[in-house]
Amino acid sequence: MTSNKSRKDESKDKQKDSTGDMGASHQPDVSGANEVLIDSAEKWQPASTVVTQYRIPRPDGTTDVFQIQGIPSAKYYAIMQETKPMEMPTEEVPVLDKRNRPVDGMPKQKIMLENDPAYLANVQEMNDKRMTKVVDAALTFDIPGETWQEKHVWLQARLPGDVINLYNTIERLLFNLSEKYGEFL
Repeated sequence: MTSNKSRKDESKDKQKDSTGDMGASHQPDVSGANEVLIDSAEKWQPASTVVTQYRIPRPDGTTDVFQIQGIPSAKYYAIMQETKPMEMPTEEVPVLDKRNRPVDGMPKQKIMLENDPAYLANVQEMNDKRMTKVVDAALTFDIPGETWQEKHVWLQARLPGDVINLYNTIERLLFNLSEKYGEFL
């Protein structure tokens, strides 16, 4: 723990050297009512589980409000690994001349079979599984169903724009990919 402290002190000294005296004018202002200074490991965990809201205005004037929460990195990356599509299949074909005849002595070339039906079905299934698992992990309520497939069927009964926009919002907001979040001061 002492070595950890000395590393922090060295970091502060380096920062002082590069920016001058670290007086109040050089420190970020975190005095806002909704801002929390994360200055310890203990404070980072609650900040990582923040709940925010996603709103869908309806034509009748009402607004649906969803609460969404952060997903821990380990869980998110496990979902990404679990939903990785299979590798695109390839086929070896002979090199052809101008008349579409195989050229003798030339090694065969590999071509990607991007329209292979089994591959396309796997990509679609993995995309559906990823979306379902990410939305389920971020919502503050449990989506009905025991398996991801049952949960996906339940989500498919909702308006498509609701589900897609909710998923995109989770990806953008909760993973700090938006300029509005994760700002540098």
